[in-house]
Amino acid sequence: MLETDNHCYTLSHHLSPHQRSAGGELASKCERWCERHASDAKDTCIEVCSRHAHPEEGHSAEWLQEAFQHIEFVVWFALGNQHVPGQFGHHQFEAPDLSFAHALQKSHPGSGLVVMTDQETQLDLGNVSAEIFRLTLDKDKLGRNAYANYYGFQAQLAYLHKLQLQGGGKNVVFLDMDVLVLDSIAEVFCHSFDYGLTMVDSMDQPVNLGMQFVHKDHYDQAIGFIQDVLERYSLEDNGLFTEGQVALAETVHLKDLHEEKMVLHDAASEQNQECRFLNERHTVCFFPCLRYNYWDKCLEHHHPQPLNPFDPDDYMRHGVKALHFVAWRKAALHDVLEAFLAHGKKGAYKVFAHLPHTEEDFEEWRLQREQHPWDHQTGTEY
Repeated sequence: MLETDNHCYTLSHHLSPHQRSAGGELASKCERWCERHASDAKDTCIEVCSRHAHPEEGHSAEWLQEAFQHIEFVVWFALGNQHVPGQFGHHQFEAPDLSFAHALQKSHPGSGLVVMTDQETQLDLGNVSAEIFRLTLDKDKLGRNAYANYYGFQAQLAYLHKLQLQGGGKNVVFLDMDVLVLDSIAEVFCHSFDYGLTMVDSMDQPVNLGMQFVHKDHYDQAIGFIQDVLERYSLEDNGLFTEGQVALAETVHLKDLHEEKMVLHDAASEQNQECRFLNERHTVCFFPCLRYNYWDKCLEHHHPQPLNPFDPDDYMRHGVKALHFVAWRKAALHDVLEAFLAHGKKGAYKVFAHLPHTEEDFEEWRLQREQHPWDHQTGTEY
């Protein structure tokens, strides 16, 4: 059994004997208070609220910042030179889509944000507060190819080394910029592990890079794990953008073991994580994509599907915490973000559930959205 981290809290643990004898009055009060003031981080809010005998108006931000201040979200954004095939061009200032950052401000107030990039790109982050961490790389090689994730892993390695030198203390979430985190993922770090990945039921790519976790007490082991991934990394001339996920699958011994993939995926889904001791060196935890990294293909081999992707209420019932906008769906990031900021998770799920599932239909959807914008104040079309 995994060791429970001493920074994780349960409601009953922090109640005094007098509070416990009150028949759960404080628990009920906290639940009602958090539903009103922090519904998009309700579980964590309740745990933090339990340390205060009298929840009062205006304390939500302070309590949640206490819960999230030990979590750092780290993203990778770097563009190669314009002539590299598959790249989007190079400008003096790049303005990435910051929808993910605005979602984090609502779902994880008080958490840190770091943008890893190359030595030259000047980022325009608007009003988003973030640390910029730079890595020297060969921009002539960087494109939508095998080097994209290779340099991403190199940046992760360098950043963990930096945290290590600073004395640690931060749980790290390596996050894709096309993922919206809509609810607290703090419970991921309630157990001790070296590296965390999201498990997908795909045969070709059973793990996904969209969200990766490093426990604050395991930088050494996480660094060793990433080094193992890089040793298996292929940088052939025609290497694919997905090479990083292939290297990960090889490192965790899931590249060709189709039956084992499904067993592991099902176990992770049922328990919210499944952990393995690998290569006699690393404890790797696999977390279900349904909860922590959902997109329409993450459960494509399950029949019947555990979640109805067209039913917003089903996202709530299954505790979906993060939505991944793959391929052409990236264009809908801002729409879903606006719904989240205006109406919380339920609003975001409503928009996401109505997104088309083919590229052709999506183009039509975009035209309709331009003609009939979403009214984020009422949750309806104008």
